[in-house]
Amino acid sequence: MTPLTMARANRLQLQSRGAELAMQNTYEGDTKDFNKAGSSILVGEGEPSPPIAKKIKRLLRKQKIEAARALLQKIATGDDSNILPETLARKLTFLVKQKELQLQDNPQQSLPRIRSSSQLVANAYQLCKKNKLKKATRLVKRIDILDINEPSVIKKLHFVCRKSFDFRSASQLSLRLHDLYPANLDYLAQLIEDLLSIANFSACREYIARASVENPRFLKLRAQIDNAEALCVSHKTRSTQLRSSRPECDVIAIASDEAPYLPDFIHHYIYLGFKNIFIGVNNSTDATLALAKKISQAYSQVHIFDVDESMRRFNQRGAYTELWGKAISLSTSTHCMFVDIDEFWIGSPFPTTISDYLSRYPGAEVLTFNWVNCFETREFSAPLDFEDVDLSVKSNCKSIVSYSSNILELRCHSPILAADTSAPHCIDPLGSLVRSSYGPIGFTLPTSFSVTAKDIETAELSFVFHRLTRSETEYCYRLLKPHANQLKGHLQSKKTAPFKANRFGYRNIQGLRLPDKSISKLFPSGSIEAYHNSLSQFLVTCDVENDLYVARKAINHEAIIERLQTIDPLEIKNSQKIWTKSFSDTVFIDYLAERMLASDSTTA
Repeated sequence: MTPLTMARANRLQLQSRGAELAMQNTYEGDTKDFNKAGSSILVGEGEPSPPIAKKIKRLLRKQKIEAARALLQKIATGDDSNILPETLARKLTFLVKQKELQLQDNPQQSLPRIRSSSQLVANAYQLCKKNKLKKATRLVKRIDILDINEPSVIKKLHFVCRKSFDFRSASQLSLRLHDLYPANLDYLAQLIEDLLSIANFSACREYIARASVENPRFLKLRAQIDNAEALCVSHKTRSTQLRSSRPECDVIAIASDEAPYLPDFIHHYIYLGFKNIFIGVNNSTDATLALAKKISQAYSQVHIFDVDESMRRFNQRGAYTELWGKAISLSTSTHCMFVDIDEFWIGSPFPTTISDYLSRYPGAEVLTFNWVNCFETREFSAPLDFEDVDLSVKSNCKSIVSYSSNILELRCHSPILAADTSAPHCIDPLGSLVRSSYGPIGFTLPTSFSVTAKDIETAELSFVFHRLTRSETEYCYRLLKPHANQLKGHLQSKKTAPFKANRFGYRNIQGLRLPDKSISKLFPSGSIEAYHNSLSQFLVTCDVENDLYVARKAINHEAIIERLQTIDPLEIKNSQKIWTKSFSDTVFIDYLAERMLASDSTTA
């Protein structure tokens, strides 16, 4: 007999002996000998196991020996529908006996492991950072908050609760921190933010009364509480009103010196079936208000409001809150969209109405759409006139919001929702359910979403076309009107910056180019021509053609120079960081540089 044959025979003999020992439940020998003799029976352990075998192994891991043995007995007596191969049955029987002998040698293994609250928090924190939220939540349920006194441990548990959207437990932890360290203003601010997240306004006001009046963080929180409480009142009012059985949507917008563009904007949303248009006029020096009222006389679904006071006190957020309250009291629609006057929603394929689009996503609280930035060159071109226009898809999003949502704060791109219920039903630009995140207060919904070139080519995407830059003259003229959030509210001085700060150069094209093929798919043949014919008829019906001509005539090269001449050279110098970006690639950049030099000569 060769050495190889002898080795094989010895291995088979050892395997047979191991199997025999494994099946003898009354084995009384040394555990080490048992393991050595029976280890060969585990050859082939990597083979797929039936569910019943996995269950037995799971019981052994939990040290439930009797339950595992009972399950094996049921199989042996035929009391179970699960049938195991004989070799697998031997293996499992061996494992049961092995675990039993291990526990006899070391009884401490059979005792349940007790972990401290700090250990549980640390484990939950690590699980949470790995986005294993269900496991983290199960650990949190075993923790008594009153057992924890260390701030570092409480902070970790607070993080876990917020990440798991358990804002009520988070507020209890913040209260625990505040009770332990009442003089710490950071803990107080965190407590107020958590209470605001669950719309507990009375408690918010109780605790904010303890804060310093001059502290900017608490001044901001006071403003947030005021706005959130106003929105909550609107939400309760809304719940008692009848709503349309069919999904319908309104538009809310703020207009400031928008007379040359307002008719285009209003017509667009009427054309696509938006039920009501709520426009808040703010800080206008042109004919915006008069033009808007003239259109509202022809179209009763257009509602005009003066939001100067709200804008002065609370900036853009306050104006949106006021318009939201007006909309809730006047409308029976199910949803609302917040857009600027240069933003045009386009449902795929155009001209899909907004009601048809919303019908695709029943129950959605928030729906988001990517921007398509439009880089135009011709003066006062019509909307959706793509001659000499570059189109690029950006990650920035705009949102449609359900009136039934419990909103804490309205923002221009997406709202913040109260965390007193489950996570909101939010739809991303691809039509998929997207997970919201937790912010300083409540559920923070996405303000951006990255789409790929393949998404643009293959998916049926709807967009918000953003007329970012029109002609060079129009672009530069708009730069002399600061953005709404640049206007200083009640928290700061009333002096404003002279230039718009959120523009980065004329025709500074960024993002994914929208291919011609996608444009043709989005706008079927004849759809844009019909749209432009409707726009022409709209202007005639509203009798605003002459008003529009006068408003547009005021925007020209000479008017821009005159405006620049009224700005103090020193102010131009102080704003150099803004205008060197925003006016880049325009004919006015050199003139601004000359004006800035004038300030140096005056100082000298």
